Amino acid sequence: MATESTDRRAEERELEAGEPKGVRPERGITRRDFILGSAAASLLISGSTMLVGCSSGSGDDQLNGEFEITELSVPESTVIQSSDFEELTTSKCVSEWATYDIDMGSILHMDCDSLAMVISPGSSNNVLTRLGFLVMSSGKVVYFLNQAIGQSEGYTIYDARGNGEVAIWTECNLRTGDWRVYLAAVNSSAKIMDPIKVDEGDADFDPPMLCVCDKKAYWTVMPDPNGEAKESDSYLKCATVSMPLSQIVYTSHGRMITNPQASDGIVTIVPRADTSSTRYQMTAIDSATNKPIKAQILPKSMRVNTAIYMNDTFVFGIEQNYNFGDGISNFGTYSATGDGKYMRFNRTPFVTPAQVGKYIVIKSTKAVVGCDMANRQFFAIDTVKGCESYGDFLISTGTSGSIVVYTSIPKGDGSGKGKVRVRAFSVL
Repeated sequence: MATESTDRRAEERELEAGEPKGVRPERGITRRDFILGSAAASLLISGSTMLVGCSSGSGDDQLNGEFEITELSVPESTVIQSSDFEELTTSKCVSEWATYDIDMGSILHMDCDSLAMVISPGSSNNVLTRLGFLVMSSGKVVYFLNQAIGQSEGYTIYDARGNGEVAIWTECNLRTGDWRVYLAAVNSSAKIMDPIKVDEGDADFDPPMLCVCDKKAYWTVMPDPNGEAKESDSYLKCATVSMPLSQIVYTSHGRMITNPQASDGIVTIVPRADTSSTRYQMTAIDSATNKPIKAQILPKSMRVNTAIYMNDTFVFGIEQNYNFGDGISNFGTYSATGDGKYMRFNRTPFVTPAQVGKYIVIKSTKAVVGCDMANRQFFAIDTVKGCESYGDFLISTGTSGSIVVYTSIPKGDGSGKGKVRVRAFSVL
């Protein structure tokens, strides 16, 4: 792989130090905001397809393979607006089958239909110190970690993901910036077995972004753009409980963007493309082999803030307007409709969408919306009375059996007390 030029590094630093080019619409609270608040040259492509060498591999042995990469090009004439869809009566589209209240301040992530990872504050403060699973069939939260393993050394829980097979979490020392990654098997009682430390780093590298896919756990290692290691590569790593020695799955010559996401055995990342100008590529990796199987390069300097590969296409979110990019120049969530067109859901994207039955499910400004692209119809799930202004967060991601959302409902007396309400809906 060719060494990056000084100009390329300079352009990357410029992009990462400030806002990307374009006009950003008014933003509400993002999921990252929510977590942090709780936790304290140009590329010339002939035609539309090419074969490009990539940096992927297993362990310390980097393999230079080839896989198909397309340049993402969406003409304005092929984009349809979800605002033009027919609105349906919600009760005729979904049925609420569960409502659960859990501790105020909790954050949830969902990577399987039966369990949702819960990161909760401790009983005496608002720092995220406990990890557990919400069992969707009963509404019971099974806490398996009541404090960070490294609490005595100044570490606290930072982020976590998990399913019925494996749990992965990061612990951070918020004073020093040091971090550790732990991995554990999950048993049939939603408890973990014998945690294993699989990685660690210091303040020169960002706390990893996490993902689980079946029995595998994935995390990123990326240099702080302002730290001493800012010229270092970024990596997607992987481990299993049976093979806890971490493997390098993908190397990006520059920082990645977006949290890794999994659906139907495919892990999606957005690394830097190996081009002479700053470009990013949505990349789908088969978790069975840890090999890339498909990628799309975004227009120069364009960024996505969510991306997932499902239904044989990339579904992605753009949170600002650009003065280039043709059909994807405006903020919103985009998905191919299967007939040569793209749907644009014209709200600022907050979280990764899900596919539940025939609906692609997306968080809107406050509500969660399901879009039936084939029939050009949509429905919106009403928010709970008294909830925060940002409304429901969608925690179902990728192909899912239910639509699961949660929101905070403050007590209303300024005490900071209240509850988090989780609701689950089945598609009719």
